[in-house]
Amino acid sequence: MTSNKGAEGIKEVGSDDGDKAMDSPGIEREFQKLKKDVEKAQSDIDSLEAKGNERHQNVQKDIEILYRKLDDMSTTGGPSSTPSGLVGLAIEDGIRYLLNQRVNGIGWGSRQNAEAVMALRLADPERFSVGKSPINYGFIQGVNDMFIELISELNRPDFENDEFWAHGKLAQYMVGLISACEDTQSFYGFDVASIVRRQFIKFSSFFQNQRFALSWVVLALFNPNLTEETAVMDILIANPGVYTSGIDEASMVVMALSCFNNTSCTAAQRAAEEFILNGIEQDGSFGNEYTTGVAIQALTRYSGSRKDIDDIIQRAQDWLARKVIGKFANVAMANQVLPALAGRSYVDIRDLPCHRKPNKAPTPSASGQKIQVQITVKDNLISETPFDMSWLAYGNEGESMFDVMLKLKEQDPSFDFTSTTHSVGESISSIVGIATGPGQYWKFLGYPDTVMLTGVSDTYPINMDHYMFKVATY
Repeated sequence: MTSNKGAEGIKEVGSDDGDKAMDSPGIEREFQKLKKDVEKAQSDIDSLEAKGNERHQNVQKDIEILYRKLDDMSTTGGPSSTPSGLVGLAIEDGIRYLLNQRVNGIGWGSRQNAEAVMALRLADPERFSVGKSPINYGFIQGVNDMFIELISELNRPDFENDEFWAHGKLAQYMVGLISACEDTQSFYGFDVASIVRRQFIKFSSFFQNQRFALSWVVLALFNPNLTEETAVMDILIANPGVYTSGIDEASMVVMALSCFNNTSCTAAQRAAEEFILNGIEQDGSFGNEYTTGVAIQALTRYSGSRKDIDDIIQRAQDWLARKVIGKFANVAMANQVLPALAGRSYVDIRDLPCHRKPNKAPTPSASGQKIQVQITVKDNLISETPFDMSWLAYGNEGESMFDVMLKLKEQDPSFDFTSTTHSVGESISSIVGIATGPGQYWKFLGYPDTVMLTGVSDTYPINMDHYMFKVATY
């Protein structure tokens, strides 16, 4: 049985060492020792800097040397486009933190998956790409965990009225879907964009007083011509310079207003920018790590005339990098900090590169060798009686499993299936008339129980391979 690597569809995934920082006990021990050295050095530098001792500059150099060693040991996968120096090392540490926090089948925890996916995409869009090789399997599995979690929630009868999701969380997850190159108007049968719009209208009284949450709605819909433009803008531009939640709220307002191509927003956006800039601390930060992260993100969208804005951002990034190395505490911190360190913002998500997989199979090998593949279909959940049947399919070496299935469908009337195209490939909807319902999906396995790391679009069988499709629940 071969294991073909590539982008995967919605499915349960097994453990994969590709998202671990280390791959042997000896290296892991050395990594942890070095990390403790970094944490001690970081504590020393904070103390020395507070006392005005210039020796902190030497300790800073020690930290960079230590983290270069850690970086040499890292196997987070794929080409990196992160900055160099201390800021780049802080990004690498945050990436390691997120990849090591993810749990197979769960992701980063209930209602946190979108934040983690966004953080990784904005931290390093090339390494954490969708549909482009080389693929970071920890990231792709995390994307699938986000899909499965959201599909499960969307299938609840009372979902649209759930205040937790209606008060901005679904909008945040919609931004996560966009970062994963998904069509939010056709997400496994759900028009997520329309649901977000309906929730904004139904809970408008909440959004009147919660501009932080409202900003996520704007970032999700991100359309200057959306039907609710006037209502949204009126809330965002009201009381310029007054922000109940301080710099955090002002920063989200800046990012949201920068989405609109409307001069009516200019004065309010600049008032919010000045509010942020007036909050600069002597050390270059904007308070704590979370607030400094969103403030930097907002200032990347700066619309004013200050010529020192790049220096302000750089100084804040340097402070932030020193504070977070070895100290990433949760997904929310990573979500606000990593984009800022990379010089990006939530607004940039729609401009990230997406590499959708073509539906055609790759060109068969020059030999054109014919292959035989066995396909077994099992169902003990939907059919009135257990279903267990196998077919022999024929194709050419180099063709995908999906194309082999298409050929079988043409050749044998007893075999039929339907599928849906998504950014991570084809997702099987029904086989031989057995269609999955809410909370169910077709699990793709190497017979009898090998969990595939790839979907049918990205698995390339060899002669005598045997695969199985089995109805499962999530």
